[in-house]
Amino acid sequence: MEERRAGLIEDLQTAAEAYGEAARRMERDRRRLHGLIREARAVVVIGSTVGLEALLYSKPVMTLGQPYYSGYGVTLDIDSLRELREGIPALLAFRPDRDRIFAFLHAAMGRCRPGKPVQVDDSDANAVQVAATLDDAARESVSSPLAQVEEGVSGLGR
Repeated sequence: MEERRAGLIEDLQTAAEAYGEAARRMERDRRRLHGLIREARAVVVIGSTVGLEALLYSKPVMTLGQPYYSGYGVTLDIDSLRELREGIPALLAFRPDRDRIFAFLHAAMGRCRPGKPVQVDDSDANAVQVAATLDDAARESVSSPLAQVEEGVSGLGR
């Protein structure tokens, strides 16, 4: 039993070290990615948040697929790879409206909730904040339909 516990602890330490190295690599890659975005004339994504990050740099962005930020006039959106050949020249000529980008980002951020991804902040305080945020969101999603049902029932009269 003691040998098994020691093996488990060793496995957990190995996993924690690997996670730490992966987090450090992701941070380096993120910095490298932002350098690439800054130097790019335009960005093409399938469904990645990289397109959203490119919008922060006011870069023209073409989306394939449907990331949540497509369809608001701040990106060029295509539905299939067949459209890519014609879409690239349009993308290179596209100049996203900075005010529209900021208006979109402002609206999107207004829907965000407190807390950071664990890759950004793995502290206990952040974990508590994320848990509270998830609890609030769950309560809202449960109470909102219930309130609608109660409102509908009360409108029926007796």
